[in-house]
Amino acid sequence: ALIAPSAASMATGTCKSYNAAKGFGFITAADGTEHFFHKSDISGKPPKQGDSLTFTVEQSTTKPGQTCAKNVSGGTLGGDLSGDCKWYDETKGYGFINYNGESYFMHVKDITGGTPKEG
Repeated sequence: ALIAPSAASMATGTCKSYNAAKGFGFITAADGTEHFFHKSDISGKPPKQGDSLTFTVEQSTTKPGQTCAKNVSGGTLGGDLSGDCKWYDETKGYGFINYNGESYFMHVKDITGGTPKEG
């Protein structure tokens, strides 16, 4: 019997690894099982190694018989500040953010959640 996603229970675990450049990582659940997760399944900030996370466990849609983590939350990677994108050159892989009247450099390897857009 399949369990509806809304009926899935929340699990807890620790971030074993997360590769922001590749957009995936692994969680070691409290019961010792390991679960793959993709950046599109992260709610809030991305996790870093050692973060305590909550997530749901679902059957993988790409690897039959395997599970993966969805609705991953509790990550602490990245800063707490937000600003406006002054400009970003996707070809060169860098740009600048305006924050409190100052401009700050950003590099493609430090960006999560998609390509920055001006404004």
